[in-house]
Amino acid sequence: MTRGINLVGTRVIGSRDADLQRWYSDHVLLLLRAPELQGATLYRRVGGDDAPHYLCLYEFADMACFQQFEQSAAMADARRLSQAAYGRDSVEIVERMQFQRWLTRDWAREQHNASSLFQAQRLRLGAVPLDLLLRWLNDRLQNLASRLPLLKARLYGAPTHGMHWEIFVLLEVQGTQPLPVDWWAAQESDDAALPEPKSLRADATEPGSTWLASYQRWGDWRP
Repeated sequence: MTRGINLVGTRVIGSRDADLQRWYSDHVLLLLRAPELQGATLYRRVGGDDAPHYLCLYEFADMACFQQFEQSAAMADARRLSQAAYGRDSVEIVERMQFQRWLTRDWAREQHNASSLFQAQRLRLGAVPLDLLLRWLNDRLQNLASRLPLLKARLYGAPTHGMHWEIFVLLEVQGTQPLPVDWWAAQESDDAALPEPKSLRADATEPGSTWLASYQRWGDWRP
């Protein structure tokens, strides 16, 4: 069971998408030599200006497996070969962070894969106890599902020095309706919503979005 991911965001240089995709295809195949890597999925941005052009989610059973992967001979060899591979100069890594999977939810809707998008968002929320934060976020997703045709939601999180939570949200949505940037905010008619935790503020600021964008799944690799 996948409990951890290494999230890598990249920018394509010079509009060389074909070169980046060719490089990723080879790079992930090399990484799959390491038994700790359970699979990888590459997403291409189709909407949103500030987010990475591509997101790659590398999946691991847990963070201990990721650490073993990072230090493995297979990883070192893959890095060496990938640096010299065709298309490497079309790829710029703009962010890299590890997350634990907190929650996966599915909604019983008729799914049309050809028309579904993946709405991805990076959030920073205050240092709320995890059980309280998860209950509140799950309630916010339930509210969002009444306004947006959600197919699947995946929530990932990572604490940062105990000051706040870094959160990665990946929502599969039927159709092309954009995700509200503050989907967690209560609506005027949302009387039944769980109250926002008082300590949700991050560094004395409002909860905020680092970036938000729409993606399509470009490729998926499994051992």
